[in-house]
Amino acid sequence: MAKVFELLKRVIAFAAMTTCLQCLAFVSFALDNSVTLLPLLVQRWCPYAPIKEFKTEMLDPSWRDHAISQSAPIVDMPVVKINLTVPESDCSVHCRNRISQTLAQTLNLWRQVCLRCNEGTMAFVVDEQVVYIDSRVYEALRDASGSLFDRALAASAVLFSLSTAGNTRTGYVIGTYAVVPREAPEVRQFCEAGASPPSGTWIEKLTTALCKSPDMSKNVPSMNVSFVQGPVCENAGFVACGEPDKKVSLSLTKLSYVGEAGTRDFIIGDKAGKAYSLVSVFLHEGGHFLGLPHLPREDLWSESIWTAMLSRVRPETCLSMMETTMLNSAADLGWLNRAKKCEGLLRTETEDK
Repeated sequence: MAKVFELLKRVIAFAAMTTCLQCLAFVSFALDNSVTLLPLLVQRWCPYAPIKEFKTEMLDPSWRDHAISQSAPIVDMPVVKINLTVPESDCSVHCRNRISQTLAQTLNLWRQVCLRCNEGTMAFVVDEQVVYIDSRVYEALRDASGSLFDRALAASAVLFSLSTAGNTRTGYVIGTYAVVPREAPEVRQFCEAGASPPSGTWIEKLTTALCKSPDMSKNVPSMNVSFVQGPVCENAGFVACGEPDKKVSLSLTKLSYVGEAGTRDFIIGDKAGKAYSLVSVFLHEGGHFLGLPHLPREDLWSESIWTAMLSRVRPETCLSMMETTMLNSAADLGWLNRAKKCEGLLRTETEDK
């Protein structure tokens, strides 16, 4: 029990530290002429863990006392590639960009609570037209002088210190992404370099994701995200579903996705259907992609705090101590409760009736 409360204290401390980042929460601003900074979704951190009974087999953070026996992909994942498929007839370039950026924002939240991951986890998220780069790593790539080696060395120094960039007592990243066009010199230089990068490094993984064909880049972790007509995971009751380390699928049948719940900020889907917050759905399905199951004993949870891994979609889901505990448990492929197949997000109860 003492370990659980210690983890709770760390999460609360992290929530307190995010108050200094409120200026990043609602607006994106330019770092230079073509690069912007993604808003940090500080409102998506739960203020406390709303569970009435702390000790369960799944949620006891015993991982804190054990080395990882078999590492999950996220443990050493400085680069992840997004393969985003949207129906072109229903989704403009602006629509696709909104979806891509929303996905990156939710991945940014998850990367900040993996205490068992190597430094720089998901520091680079590679999409078709842009690369989401940790803003401090991007600044090092942009501002360092000299050759690509010199700039990569400067970026590495920043990347390897990210785990203590916020507060040495918590190890949280506390940062956001710069949205960098693929044609920007900071990105393009990796494909223009003549020499092969050192094997196994983040430089090699980023170069492969940026410059190689899909067949050659298959060893780079990829998140395949698709919007489809019809049921997902063969279940018409699911809004979306996620498969560990592989894919996320979202249904477009009789539902739509908006920027935030309760708004008319339409992004994609059937405007006549039930509207869901795309942030909430991506936050939940991102957890499944990273290996998290649904929370156990959902009857124990407060109705006032909608933590991300509850099985039914909620308007304003957030990451709590419990998601932190499960993510760090799921970092070990040997964790008995790690998600092993597609798990779906149920539609709201009001829609079912």
